[in-house]
This record gives sequence, C-alpha cells and structure tokens, in this order.
Amino acid sequence: WHIDLVFDCKMVSAPTSSPHQPRTPRQMPKLPKDLKLNEVPKSQDVSKTKISPSKHGFSITPLVARAPMRRLDVQPFAIANILLIGLDMVGILPNRVFAVTCGLVLILHFSMFLLGQWDVNFRARIGYEPAPAACNGSGRDKNKWTHCLVHPPPNSGESLIVEVQHGDRISIKFQEIIFRCDDSDSTGTSFKRLELPVDLELDHYLGSLGHDTAASLAKNLNDFGMNEHQVPTPSFVECLLPQLIAPFFLFQVFCVILWSLDEYWYYAIFTLVMLILFECTQALNRLKSLQRLRDTLRPAYYVLTYRKMKWVPILTDSLVAGDLISLTSRPLSSGLGKKEETETYHQVPCDLLMIRGSAVVNEAMLTGESVPQIKEAVDPSQHSKGTRFD
Repeated sequence: WHIDLVFDCKMVSAPTSSPHQPRTPRQMPKLPKDLKLNEVPKSQDVSKTKISPSKHGFSITPLVARAPMRRLDVQPFAIANILLIGLDMVGILPNRVFAVTCGLVLILHFSMFLLGQWDVNFRARIGYEPAPAACNGSGRDKNKWTHCLVHPPPNSGESLIVEVQHGDRISIKFQEIIFRCDDSDSTGTSFKRLELPVDLELDHYLGSLGHDTAASLAKNLNDFGMNEHQVPTPSFVECLLPQLIAPFFLFQVFCVILWSLDEYWYYAIFTLVMLILFECTQALNRLKSLQRLRDTLRPAYYVLTYRKMKWVPILTDSLVAGDLISLTSRPLSSGLGKKEETETYHQVPCDLLMIRGSAVVNEAMLTGESVPQIKEAVDPSQHSKGTRFD
C-alpha cells in the first residue's frame, strides 16, 4: 500500500500500511510493479515557481561595500598616522606629545573597531555606502550592490548585514528566508519574500501530477533550491573571536590591566589566563553542540516521485516544491544496513499534503505531544473547490 502526497504544503504525513481509496477528481498515476528501486536516472533536470507577494515586515537596505582604503575606520586613521610620523621626523612634535597623540589615535581606532562589532548600524555606516536606486527596475545600478542591511520585525532576531547574490534576479538569504528584489517597484530597492505555493486552491493539489516537464522542474529548483538543510560548523577561531570582543570580557581584561599596575601583577596574569581558558572552553562546547546537531540530520534516501508522467526513485534531498511522491511502509534500497535504512525511511522527508491514504505520525519533535496523531487524506467533499489552505 502507498500514500500519494504533494510536496509544498503544510500538512506533515508519514508512511502507513492501511489502504485508502483515492478521492481525487483526476485518476492518480499507478505505481509500476516491475520498478527496480536501484535504477536511478542518470540525469535529472530541476527547478522553481511563481512568487506570491506578501508583506514580510523586514526592512532591507541595499549597500555597496567601501574599498579598504575608503572605509571610515581605515582612511582617517591612516592619514593621522602618516601625519604624526611626518611631524615626528621633522621634529616639530615633542616626544611626549607624540606619544600621547599616538596613544589617543590608537584608542580611538580600537574603539571604532569595537563599535562596528557591537552595532550593526554603525558597521554599515563605516564600512558601506547606501546603494544607488535602480530607477525603473534597471539592473545597471543593481549590479553594484554587494550587501544588504536587514532589520527583522520586533522579537524576530538580530539585524545583520548579508551578502547579495546576483543571478537572474537579485536575492538575499536572511535567517534561512530568501528575499528577491521586486522589479515592479519604481525604485528597484524593495524586496519580496519568496513564498512556497501553499495557498492555492484545493483543486490544484488534488489534480496535480507533479512536474511533467524539465522546464517546470528546473524553474522550481532555481526558485526554492533542494530539499536539504545545512548546519554550518564554524572553526574554533570563529567561535572564539566574538567572545573575546564581547563587552563584559573586555571589561574584565581592563580590570586585569589595572590590577597589574599594582604590586600583585602575577595575580592579574593568573586571572587573565583563567578568563581566556574559560572562553576557550565555551567555544569548544559550542562546537560540540553544533556537531551533535549535525549528527541528528538524516541521510537522504530514495522515494518514488512522479515526474514526466512516470514513477522514478529520487533522493529526498532532490525533491522540489510541487513534486508528487509516494511513501510506503517498505523502504527503497539505498545501500544502508537494514536497521539504519528502516529508521531513516520512517522520517517524513518534507512538509506534505496528503491526497490519498492515511498515516500515524509522531509529532513530538514539533508540538511536544507524546501521543501519535492520525492523518487522513484531504476530503474534497468537506471543502469547496475554491478552498485555500493559507
């Protein structure tokens, strides 16, 4: 027995062994009996979809990165240092004035560096310039955009400067959300959040036969990408540096410097070493936590997918929005051991709308409920043809 599902909707479903008759207005494609599960197509064209506009509530400002010598935390201080060295060589400045002035310039430079690390708006001012508006959607000025300053809605995370991705359309990725430049805007500086097609009418999903052309497949892959989630693993130095420039740690270092001016300087050095070791331990714990999170990711496995009017085995990380897939209680062969293969297969590969069959789903990871939930296929008789699942 099998369940047929459309990938791109909100309902989650899982395999089942209970039969359920189709209740769709169109005849569902039948699974071939002689299909060999190890026969995977050598070439697969893949894809994207139409973007539905939405008010995302994010404030996005295009920026252009300054050249290194034009940065406000580099150029003024480079000029000041050159002038100080020149005045000292000429002999105009006394040695004491030169030493005090160099110290003040160094402190001011270090302060600007720290402010740029602590405040994203300040970092945007000193390291970037406002991007020129692309009038009437012209792409000439848009090609100069290098980054965007993104302010999320309240209580939705921290503001960040993200890199602009140039392609068919300018896009950015913030908090795993893709935003694309809206060409219909007269200034060319507004962005739209890329929305999955989850708000279409019920008839669209019930009558879907997946992707029947290579162009449709390629379009959806280009728009939404592959069905995979990457957990980045930073290096030890990348984890340690943000902790070393945190305000509280720098305040502790400043106190240690003051204590070292007294006769008990060796206690101050011991305290500094302990502080650094503590921060290193914290960084190592973060790395271990990220590694454990990566270990929870399940490897991809094969599922039957209806593409180009036939059932073919496709890896779950190659699924795209709009795919019609079949989940059965018996896994496809993927070269794993029997135990690992079964455990992996019983994981739902993506968000799905069940259009035929039924399933018992354990949603404890999503909702915290310990009791498995029964999922039934969408019943057209209980919804009007124009029903939208927003």
